[in-house]
Amino acid sequence: MVDDIYTELARQKPIAPTLGGVYATLVQAVEGREEAYNRWYEDDHFVVGGMSGPWVFSGKRYSRPDLPVLRSGEDAPREPGSFITLYFALEGHVAETAGWIREMWHSLEGEGRGAKDRRHLYSAMHEVAFERVFDPAPMRTIHALQFPYRSLVVEFYDSEEAAGRPALVERLRADVVGTPRDLSGQCIALTAPTMDDDRLGAFGWATDILARRVCLLWFLPDDPATALERVGGREDQAIAPSYRAVFAPTLPGTPTTVAPTRESEQRRTT
Repeated sequence: MVDDIYTELARQKPIAPTLGGVYATLVQAVEGREEAYNRWYEDDHFVVGGMSGPWVFSGKRYSRPDLPVLRSGEDAPREPGSFITLYFALEGHVAETAGWIREMWHSLEGEGRGAKDRRHLYSAMHEVAFERVFDPAPMRTIHALQFPYRSLVVEFYDSEEAAGRPALVERLRADVVGTPRDLSGQCIALTAPTMDDDRLGAFGWATDILARRVCLLWFLPDDPATALERVGGREDQAIAPSYRAVFAPTLPGTPTTVAPTRESEQRRTT
């Protein structure tokens, strides 16, 4: 007989160190309230609303520098986005993690600990559709949020209907992610499974996009200004995204966005 819920959680399988899902939340901070939102999320919500959850093994926050953003089509986010936060969940526990995040959101909202200084542009739990690591072993996708990549490029690709998403995934695998040969870093392709989440309507955007969207996350060592060109400036781009933006990692405990130093890159190669 199990003595408590913590013992029960510890016995739940699988517990292999494999990335299974990514919760991504893209928001637009209210103009003039960026730092207030940043402080609430970093000091409270990131810790208890995400990282304290079972099966969440890594997390990181990014902010968007003043660089061009591609938005095209009706499915593109209405605003460019100020911040994006990523949480990594273990394989085999994606639905459980999504359920925990949903219930914790309700719990914090009930305590008046929800932020009012932002608008959700896109938030969902995703499963990993495929991944490609351009860096040599022992680098793996489980290290993507821990290694000091200087840039995160986020792309949304949308099929016309849900039935067309599997074909879109394969086109992206072969013609977009499979094409570049001169990249360092890695790319993770994500799809949102169909699941009941009563928060999505409260976020103010249509939820049918979840069944049609593929999200690409490019983790790159490049400076944000050149990372956007490296991913988005290829002449061989086979499919156009509805959204593309570059983000830089935030530096916890400060109001700034700071990219890793070149010294940290040199230490890795020596």
